[in-house]
Amino acid sequence: ALVFWGLCFIVGAHEPGADRHAYPLLAFIALAVAQASRALPRPVRMPALVAALCLVAWFGVLPHRRIPVWADELSLWSATVAVEPDSVRANHNLAGLRIEEGDLAGARRLLARARRNDPGYAPAFLGQALIDCVQGRRVRGERWLATARRRGANAVESERIAEVCRSPPKD
Repeated sequence: ALVFWGLCFIVGAHEPGADRHAYPLLAFIALAVAQASRALPRPVRMPALVAALCLVAWFGVLPHRRIPVWADELSLWSATVAVEPDSVRANHNLAGLRIEEGDLAGARRLLARARRNDPGYAPAFLGQALIDCVQGRRVRGERWLATARRRGANAVESERIAEVCRSPPKD
């Protein structure tokens, strides 16, 4: 249990948002470490556990030495897409960050991949609608929005994007 909480401490200190999807893996690692420690001779077991906990605490309190993939959300989702290109969630989240940066072409490609991987994933259609509406392609954006709504898109998010589509284009 101490190893698990220690690993969670590292993730919480380094990962933006402390993504809850990492915790099952951490629980598995903690169990593996606990099992491995049982194999150690009794006189070595306690010093090894103390050393492991000290290492965990040391890694957890070094925010200036963040693990590079956890440096920021863009690094995290870029690495996730590189390792798992078929992940719909990772492509969608990276596309959202690209939109914030103004890289609409990159976001469009990522959303297209997300839609190909899961044609029922409504947030990918909402993202595409947002891009088209922002770029002044209202009719196309409204089509994407209608498709997203048919696929069960969040009503509040849909309405926000519909407002963007209705607003006059900005120069």
